[in-house]
Amino acid sequence: MMDRSLFDRLPLGLFRPLAAGSTAERNWQLLVALFEQAWAPGVAAPGEEIEKSRVVRLIESQFILMGSGANAEDESPDTPIAIRANNAYLYLRDAGWLTERRRGVRFMVTVRPVVAQFFDVLADFAERGPEFLGSKVQSIQANLRLAVDNTDGGALREAAQQCQRLMSHIANTGVQVFDLMEKLQKVGSVREFVQGFFENYIEKLFIADYLTIRTENHPLRHRAQIVSDATHCEHVEALSEPLVEWYTARLAGGDADRGRRLFQRDTATLRRLSDIEDHLARLDAEIRSANQRALIYLEYKVRAPRSFDQLLVRACRGAAALTEDHIGLPAAAPLEPLSEQWLARRQSPAAAAVGSDLRREPPTIEARALDALRKQMAASRRVTPLAVATYVARHLGRQETTSSDALTVDSVLDLCCYQRLLLIASRQQASSDDARHDPFATMVPGLRIRFGDGFTANAHMRHRRFLLQRVHPR
Repeated sequence: MMDRSLFDRLPLGLFRPLAAGSTAERNWQLLVALFEQAWAPGVAAPGEEIEKSRVVRLIESQFILMGSGANAEDESPDTPIAIRANNAYLYLRDAGWLTERRRGVRFMVTVRPVVAQFFDVLADFAERGPEFLGSKVQSIQANLRLAVDNTDGGALREAAQQCQRLMSHIANTGVQVFDLMEKLQKVGSVREFVQGFFENYIEKLFIADYLTIRTENHPLRHRAQIVSDATHCEHVEALSEPLVEWYTARLAGGDADRGRRLFQRDTATLRRLSDIEDHLARLDAEIRSANQRALIYLEYKVRAPRSFDQLLVRACRGAAALTEDHIGLPAAAPLEPLSEQWLARRQSPAAAAVGSDLRREPPTIEARALDALRKQMAASRRVTPLAVATYVARHLGRQETTSSDALTVDSVLDLCCYQRLLLIASRQQASSDDARHDPFATMVPGLRIRFGDGFTANAHMRHRRFLLQRVHPR
C-alpha cells in the first residue's frame, strides 16, 4: 500500500491540459517544446527562472509551426497569435505546469522540479521504444552483487525495481502484440497494414535483443546467479540483518516489521527471475501467432485479385451468353454452360478404418513387480492429513510446543510431511482472510504452525525455524 497520495506531490489541476478534449494534443506539444527549449540540459535546470516574455515567444513559435491545429475551441481563427499564445501561457500557469514570480518590474517563470520530474516520466512513456533486456539483466546482476559485497540496501532496492520493470515489460509486450494485431486486422488497405506492422510492431513494440536472448550466449543465463544471490541475502544473517536495518531506517520510518516485509518483498521479486522462461514462452506464442496472421493476410491480399467478386459475376454472365458452338466453350460442352454437368462429381466419403482386435497377454512377473513398486513409491510420497498428524504426534508427544529443530526425518514420507509443515508455516504469513480459507491450514486440527526466530539446518535443507503449538478447544 502506498504511503502517499499522488496529489500530495502534484497539483490536482496538472492533468487538466492533458485531458482537454481536442486541445490535449496541442497542450502536450507545447509542454514538449517548452521543456526542450527552456528547461532542458544545457539550457536551464528546473527551478531556474526565465523571463515571461521569452516563454510567450516560445509558445508563439510553436503555434506558427502547428498552424491551424493550434486554435482552441473557444478561440476564433482571426484571433491574433500573440493573444492566443498569452492565453495558452495563462492556461498552463493556472494548471500548475508553470510558476510565475515577480522580480521588481519583470515577471519571471520557472518550473517546479517535481513537475519536471513528472514530465520526464510522461515523455519516457510516450517515446518508449524497443527494450534491451540483456543490459537490464546485467544491471540487475551488478546491483545485486554490490548489495551482497557491501551490504548496500540501496543497490538491492534498485535491483528489485529493475527486475519488476523487466518482468512487467515482458508480460505487457505479449498483450501489446495481441492488441496491435487485432487493430491491424480492421484496417482498410494493405498499405496501412504493412505500415502498421513494420512501424508499430517491428520497430517500436518489439524487444530489441529478442533474438539474442534465444542464443547460447544470451544475457538471461545470469538469472540463476541472481536468484542464488537474492536467496543468500535473505537467509544469511550476516547479510540480511544490515539490509533489513537499511530498509527500516530509509524506507519504513523506523518500523522494523515493515522494513523486514519490504526487504522480503524485494528479494522475492528478484527470485521471480526463475520463472522468466514461462513469460518468454507466452511471448513466443503471441509473436508466432502475430507473424502467422500477418503472413496469411499478406498472402491472401497478394494472391487474390482486386474486385474478385465482380470478376466472378462478369465471368458467369459472359458464359451464360455464349452460344453452343462458341470458341470459348470446351469441345464437349453441354447445351447449358452453367448446368450441373460442369460441376465436379461429389466425392464419396472414405470408409472408416476398422482396427484389429487387441491381443491380450498376461503381464509378466517383472511387469507386476514394477507396477507394485511404482504404487509403493507413490504411496510413500502421499501426504494425507492422517500421515501429517501421525508425524506430528510422534514428535510432539505430551508437549505443548516444539520446533523444527526437534523433528527427525527417517523415511521419504517423513521428509514429505516435514516439507508440508514448512509449507503451512509459510502460508500462515498471508493475510488473515486468505489464511482462514487456506485448505492446508486446517490439515492438522488442533495444531498451530508459525515461523519463529532463527533458522533450522538439518541434513536435507536449511530454512527459517517454525514452531508447532498445540491448540486446545475453547
